[in-house]
This record gives sequence, structure tokens and C-alpha cells, in this order.
Amino acid sequence: MNRTLQLGSIIGLMVVLLLAIIYIFKPSTSTQINTAEPIVDNVPAMKTSEPNKTPSKLDNATSEQNINQKELIQQREQLYKKFQDINTALSRGQQPDAGQISKMLEQQKQLVQSGIVPADEAISNAQFLKQILPVMQAQIHRHILQLEQLRHGAK
Repeated sequence: MNRTLQLGSIIGLMVVLLLAIIYIFKPSTSTQINTAEPIVDNVPAMKTSEPNKTPSKLDNATSEQNINQKELIQQREQLYKKFQDINTALSRGQQPDAGQISKMLEQQKQLVQSGIVPADEAISNAQFLKQILPVMQAQIHRHILQLEQLRHGAK
């Protein structure tokens, strides 16, 4: 009996020691979001003898393109969120609004035309919608055909 008690104590001590080691080397559970921070350069700018020039038309066009590109990327992210919301609603047994789906499909087509969303990805999303929304199969099929024309036109 005494031997069993000693063996139990040793096993218990080893388990506690093992748990302590695991706790010490366990990675932290808090997730950190890595955000890009701007790099600040402390070097003073060089001064030139040239007077300040107004931005050229090329600079304005580039700036407008960058703004337009950012807006299109935001639209793409919103579209992906809408797809996710529809998927979530369907998993809860709710049917999405047909008008909302039509607007999404049109927005998706515009994003494919602008080159923000690849045509193959848009076709895959539309095929998924076609499977889960049999009521709108005909409309979604027409949309897929339009996307395929855009895909072949881009190649």
C-alpha cells in the first residue's frame, strides 16, 4: 500500500510538472491584428530652386484612377460580404430577396468588366447561387452566360 501511494504521488507530481511546462511554453491565445503602419522618414526633404508646380493633368488622372480603384475594391469587398450574408441567411432557413440578388449579379458583372473580380471567380459564385436558389435559375444562368462572354472577351 505504501508503495502504491509513492507511485501515485510520483505520477501526480509528473502530471503537474508536465502541465506547468505546457502552460509556460503555450503560445498566447490573444490574436493580434497586424496592420501596416506608415514608415515615417525623419530625413528632411531636399529643397530645390524650382518653384512649386501645379499638378499636371497626368497626376490628376493617376489620382482619380487610384480613387476609382479603391472604390471598386470597396465594392468588391461589399459584394463578398453580401454573398456571405446570403449564405448565412440560407443556413438559417431564410430566403434572400430576389431584387437584392439581381443587384448583386449586376454589381458583380460591373466588377468583372473593370477587372477587379476575375471572371472565373464570378462564374463560380454565380453557379453556387444557381444551385442554392432554384427559383432564380434562369436569371442566374443568363448572368453566367454574360460572364463567360466577358471572360472570352478578356482572353
